[in-house]
Amino acid sequence: MHIKFFAPFLFILLIVGCSQSFFYNRLDTLINWYVDDFVELDREQQVNFDKNLNTVLSWHRNEELSRYIEFLDQIETDIEKPVDAKIVDDWTEQVLDALGRVDDKFIQLFITTTEDLSQEQVEALIMNLWEKQKENEEEYLSRSDEEYSNDSAERLSDNLGRFLGPLTDEQEDIIKSATRSFKRFDQAWLEERQQWYATLEQLLNREPGWQQQFNDAYKERDKIRTEKYHAYLDHNTEQIKLVIAKVVNARTDEQSRYLKREINKYKDEFKVIISEI
Repeated sequence: MHIKFFAPFLFILLIVGCSQSFFYNRLDTLINWYVDDFVELDREQQVNFDKNLNTVLSWHRNEELSRYIEFLDQIETDIEKPVDAKIVDDWTEQVLDALGRVDDKFIQLFITTTEDLSQEQVEALIMNLWEKQKENEEEYLSRSDEEYSNDSAERLSDNLGRFLGPLTDEQEDIIKSATRSFKRFDQAWLEERQQWYATLEQLLNREPGWQQQFNDAYKERDKIRTEKYHAYLDHNTEQIKLVIAKVVNARTDEQSRYLKREINKYKDEFKVIISEI
């Protein structure tokens, strides 16, 4: 799904989910595995990719992790009082800003890497992107509305449970009630993705100036998305924000202790990584 679909508290997973030192320090390997699913680099290309990737990861360690610690400090303070929509909105904006900064770096990494690809490699990349699109369509669109709702509820429960521990029946009911009101977003998401891949395929003809055209097109993606896409995304995001506030406010004393332990665990791990710079 599009990252915005998962909303504020779950967004933290995309930031701190990689915080464990063992995992974080192997991001270069994990990203390489992901890249290998789409295009096979030759030796020289791999050396250049690793060098550029290490630059991105170094930037992340040096500039972003301290921001995440400050953000987690804020969350720790915010949850001392009832969590309302304004607080969740603030969390959302901060995480989207963080994701945007990371996004910018990886866009440039993609462009730099693609500049050195042969025509055969570009064709393989495009083919694999379309194959992944087909797999996503088969997986997501084959679901019934009930399955879609259940999958959404399970995802929310699992991710919130990572920070709160096992959820209570009341919290599970809050989540299930909200997901039953979701607008089904998978088709709109896949249609937008298909449109983007068609644009990308054209850009990867790599005519002179394609790099800037790619940058511009990527940044304009949000503006060309359909009204239905935005309406469904906005509706679901607002519902998830309400779920987060309600579930956090309904936490037990044990869950409060669990949440604080998790926050402090992530902060400590970030500090360890920073100290190793």
